[in-house]
Amino acid sequence: MKQFLNLLFLFFIHTLFSQQQEIEVTSVSINSKYAELGVIYLPNNEIIFTSSQKIETDKPFSKNRRRHNRELYLELFKGTIDENGDIINTSRFTKDVFNKFFEADFCFTPDFKKIYFTWNNFFNSQPKKSKPEEMPLFLFSASVDKNFNLTNITPLRFNSNNYSIKSPVISKDGKSLYISSNMPNGYGGFDIYVVSILENGTHSWPENLGPKINTSKDEMYPFIDTNNTLYFSSTGHKGKGNLDIFKSEFKNNQFSDIQDLPEPINSKFNDFYFVIDNTTNTGYFTSDREPGKGNVDIYAFRDKKIECKQLITGKILDNETKKSLNNVLISLYQDNVLKETQTVSNSFKFEVNCNKSYKIVAEKENFIIAELDINTSDTDKINISELLELIPIKCNQSINLSVFNSESKQLLNNINISLYQNNTLKETQPINGIFKFELKCNETYKIIAEKENFKAAEIIINTDNTNDIQISKTLNLTPIKCNQLITGIVLDKNTNKPLPNSVITFLNTDKIIDSIHVNSAATFKYSLKCKTKYKITASHENYSSNSFQLQTSGKNNLELTKKILLDPSLEFVTIRNEKMIKTNPIYFDLDQAKIRPDAAKELDKVVAILLKYPTIKLKIKSHTDSRAPDNYNMILSNKRATSTINYIISKGINPDRITGKGYGETELVNKCSNGVKCTNTEHQLNRRTEFIVIDE
Repeated sequence: MKQFLNLLFLFFIHTLFSQQQEIEVTSVSINSKYAELGVIYLPNNEIIFTSSQKIETDKPFSKNRRRHNRELYLELFKGTIDENGDIINTSRFTKDVFNKFFEADFCFTPDFKKIYFTWNNFFNSQPKKSKPEEMPLFLFSASVDKNFNLTNITPLRFNSNNYSIKSPVISKDGKSLYISSNMPNGYGGFDIYVVSILENGTHSWPENLGPKINTSKDEMYPFIDTNNTLYFSSTGHKGKGNLDIFKSEFKNNQFSDIQDLPEPINSKFNDFYFVIDNTTNTGYFTSDREPGKGNVDIYAFRDKKIECKQLITGKILDNETKKSLNNVLISLYQDNVLKETQTVSNSFKFEVNCNKSYKIVAEKENFIIAELDINTSDTDKINISELLELIPIKCNQSINLSVFNSESKQLLNNINISLYQNNTLKETQPINGIFKFELKCNETYKIIAEKENFKAAEIIINTDNTNDIQISKTLNLTPIKCNQLITGIVLDKNTNKPLPNSVITFLNTDKIIDSIHVNSAATFKYSLKCKTKYKITASHENYSSNSFQLQTSGKNNLELTKKILLDPSLEFVTIRNEKMIKTNPIYFDLDQAKIRPDAAKELDKVVAILLKYPTIKLKIKSHTDSRAPDNYNMILSNKRATSTINYIISKGINPDRITGKGYGETELVNKCSNGVKCTNTEHQLNRRTEFIVIDE
């Protein structure tokens, strides 16, 4: 038997059957990367469903099995319902005439001697206007034998070229035919109607079910169960979102107020084609919810068997100190098979099944593993309380460390050594040259050596679980060279106010050696090497950067001060943490990369800024929206980026200062990706050219 996919939702809800019940919703195993939808019940636990999936005998990408959106045509399949509600033993339905039906839009009379169907064959889960060649949808009836051969195919008298009729379903007494139609004088788009099937085989004119059922939007996919409860999908009634499934009970010869089916039946995605077998409280529906396997998938629902459960709880203590232990790995085994692992502090908790054998294993570094065997009883909802004590492992190591001058290679004296265990200071001692510390096993240590006029040095030691070993290490301290200190403040040039969050960048021979942020008072300090030439740049969002040159002298510990003023920038803007030249949008003609006159004006502004700031380097990024194929957008954006770069270079800008490329639709600034409906204004936000400052 095929296993169900691992998509499983469990909730306690008021179910379709008006009682507190646990419902299991499962993605059936016949779902594929294609579309599967619309279950129709047959006798003997058989069903018909619709799918666009290929089978082995299909030719790859057969043109005559595809429609305008590259999706394979929907075709009918038969399958069998197994004991778990899964659909198995599927095969292509061989009656070609059935495959001309619209989606899974047909139904049988209770005696399976007559069929009603909509004649077309395209799938669309989003209600919208059909294309001209796809409308109208007409409703037909026909006689059907046990081999599914059709005769007496007859259009119903209320078909019209002015509207469509679809989603036929017959009540279990065979006297009422329910349909969905956008015929005039309804309440909205598609409404649900009922047609009386008279004793002579004729049909009444469709009667609208009224405002309790229908809304100003679309109501479709009706289904009538054995209790005459109506189930349907709607975009007009308030629900979880998009198409939701609703029901209305038939009481006192009329339909009651509608109720939306709760989760996990309904979701924020499209949910439709609901059917139910009242004898087993099981059924199916179709949804494009995520995660799914294809465009739309078929989901089964049934009552969830309530299992007998017990709770195992416990505390974890140090066997010697009797104190609680943290970061303990607890593993639960059932019949020697690992079921669950937790990393816990102080206590643990497992929900387990009744009448089972379990083993709990507790593990922690530097402790002996502890095990506990538990056999659960057949009593539901009892709590088993246990205590686990871990015995510490005795293990120690030692380290010998020698400290040298990194330049003279001589052993150093008068050194201050600090020992940290897991970032906590454990010991400090002044030593001469060589020292020794006792360490615990399976721990992380940091040793810091400090000496006046030398840079501090540190080493990380990770001990293992080997007892009584000696570790030898060497540390080299580097003499502190001649340094000077620069301090300063960054101010707004116009208001003289401090500018916190400014960044100070230090360059030497045009290479960045460091960048620091000023503090909350907009001040900074930084150690500089003596006899060194620096370029120092201050920058801040929405301000023009300010740079100056500094040549330090040979005097040690000299302190320099500097006040740096920044102009509010009318030329730059910071977006998504990237500094850019501020421009109006750069427009191109449709499918073109040629620079238009209006775009040239904006690019001339960029050229002017590059001339004004001769050290600035730019990266040009050209973007498109998502309304053309991905590859096409990438090629077009590359062409536009190249045209933009060539234009700037043609104005005398050094090519070494300009790089760039196209990014197509890979860096959208909003939700408007493939298939998402957006306004032209929203799409226009993605069609942009950015001039990003990468070097100043």
